[in-house]
Amino acid sequence: ATAVGWTALDAQNRLSQWAKANAVAAKLLAKSPPPGPYYTQSLHYQMAENYGRLGQHVNAIASWRAALAVP
Repeated sequence: ATAVGWTALDAQNRLSQWAKANAVAAKLLAKSPPPGPYYTQSLHYQMAENYGRLGQHVNAIASWRAALAVP
């Protein structure tokens, strides 16, 4: 299921479906967290970029902070 989630996230990002990509990313974080800190940080980074593209700056800042908080 995790591989399908990452594939869906990548596909939505390539199609410029930022909101759908963030919905997939949120499900990935909730149901099957990434195996290592690099992937967790990457996921938060992608979410922050997508929120920024959507104009949701408060959410983007929260995602940036979450990405920076990963050890």
